[in-house]
Amino acid sequence: MKNTQLIIGFVLLFLVNGYSQSNNTDCKSEVDNLKKELTTKDNIIVSQNEKMDKLEKDIEYYKETLNLISSKISTKDNDVILKINSVVGNSNSGVVNINGILINKGAVRPVQGQKAYATDPQGNGIMSYKLKIGGLSRVDKVLKDVPTKFTIELEQIVEGTPMLASLIIDFYTRSGYNKDKLSATFKNLNIKWE
Repeated sequence: MKNTQLIIGFVLLFLVNGYSQSNNTDCKSEVDNLKKELTTKDNIIVSQNEKMDKLEKDIEYYKETLNLISSKISTKDNDVILKINSVVGNSNSGVVNINGILINKGAVRPVQGQKAYATDPQGNGIMSYKLKIGGLSRVDKVLKDVPTKFTIELEQIVEGTPMLASLIIDFYTRSGYNKDKLSATFKNLNIKWE
């Protein structure tokens, strides 16, 4: 009887030990598979986050573009629409940067910045030759209905000046073989000081 119990005990011990070892191998295999799946999903998350970051930058770009095109401060001269989008002053340097957009509604033409003349509410005049079109001093072909950004830098403005009473911008252009000028006048442009 003792021998039988002893044999049954060894058999049970062998079966439990063998079952637990095979179960342990299955668990290790399952853990390895889950680790691989986790790594794959982590890579997918990183990829999706990169795509979301790019899309957020694209959205910000399109919002800025929409603001440029839909500006309410605009004028027209020689089939060209000029719009002012921002007038921002730097409190440290006293420099005011003006950003706008130029939309050619006529034939393809070259455009070059000539000068900008601004007056403050007290009648002080500021002349600037720092005009850029599309980031350049001259654009050889401003296409029809394609918005082109322009910037003007005005120096020596008294800090805290609340607005520009007037801003006159002159550009050189050519329509066909005729030399021409584009001129735009804006009034009461509020300055945002930063």
